Amino acid sequence: GDISSLTDIPDAAFLGCRRLTGVSLPDGLQSIGAYAFADCEALTSLRLGDGISTIGECAFSGCSSLTELHIPARLSSLGASAMKGCFALERLTYAEDNDTAFYRVIDGNLYGNSGKKLLLYVPCGKTETAFVLPAGATTVAAYAFYGNTNLTELTFDTSTYVLEKGALAGMQSLEKLTVYTLSGDADYLAYYFGAESAEANGSAGAYTPASLTTVVLTKQPTTLTEYAFYGCTGLSCIEGLSALRSVGAYAFAYTALQDVVIPASLSGIGENAFFGCSQIRSFTVESGNPAFVAYDGCLYNQKMTDLYIVPPTKTEITFPATLTNIASGAFYKSALTSVILPDSVKTIVRDGKEQTQYAMNIHQGTSVKYNLNNVFRKTPCRR
Repeated sequence: GDISSLTDIPDAAFLGCRRLTGVSLPDGLQSIGAYAFADCEALTSLRLGDGISTIGECAFSGCSSLTELHIPARLSSLGASAMKGCFALERLTYAEDNDTAFYRVIDGNLYGNSGKKLLLYVPCGKTETAFVLPAGATTVAAYAFYGNTNLTELTFDTSTYVLEKGALAGMQSLEKLTVYTLSGDADYLAYYFGAESAEANGSAGAYTPASLTTVVLTKQPTTLTEYAFYGCTGLSCIEGLSALRSVGAYAFAYTALQDVVIPASLSGIGENAFFGCSQIRSFTVESGNPAFVAYDGCLYNQKMTDLYIVPPTKTEITFPATLTNIASGAFYKSALTSVILPDSVKTIVRDGKEQTQYAMNIHQGTSVKYNLNNVFRKTPCRR
């Protein structure tokens, strides 16, 4: 039919039209509703006139074959995630007043708020593996990098940068991330990847990419909240933690940390902070720490009377003569097959009735009272 007089396309008008390959819209069109062309998977071309002022949320989301899109000159309102999942997008075209427009194209990427907010990073044709925001840009919108595979390093190293929840969601090859700090709503890393809560990332990293190995915090925090890096399964290096005073429960759980350095300032480590860190090889405690000390790569209290954590990869172990207590979970998933405890040990903490998952022959003096239930399970590490 004749659509030459059409001024508005309603919400979800072509939602899920998977056989639609091309659309030529009238010059008089002024608005495109939310989800109007969402999930039109075969759509490769779409002509947008410069008279369009409003494009609703997710209007073109899931148009995975769309290769080119024009940014209208009069565009004043662009809904969230309007182009999420447009993985084949190669080019954004724009009007002559691009440099002064509210929505503008810079270096092939789409920005809002007069160039201050990155809305969409367009990777096609780019060979770069690292990215920093251009001068004047300070904010990254949710899903700005969704589905990206070419970028391995991102840097947002000052307090002027704001990453919205989910700004880095869907990144598949990211290896190194530099952010100012973890605080406020963003006090857990998975926030940037779209997790609704710190626990939501899960032990398998439902949101954070397994490729992420290094995180740099340019403002050194004094506190890490619970689940700060929880489920970042590939994370083996975290820089900027030398001023830590306290670490929350599960803060590093299910990460790939290997050689853990406890800073001199750290006096409190929450329950199960290193739970599920199966690749830890050793603990080192900096000189002057008031609460902890390392012996034979294991983590103890300052007096070396309490053993907190034995690195899971250790195959041999030596105990100090001062050892009297073994914390619950100290040997969780340990690679040790035989342990001879010194006669000084008086207590092996238990906190439940579950049986050990890994058989170990533990020999010790007859004066020791112990129960092996859960010696290998949870690891509360307190002063």
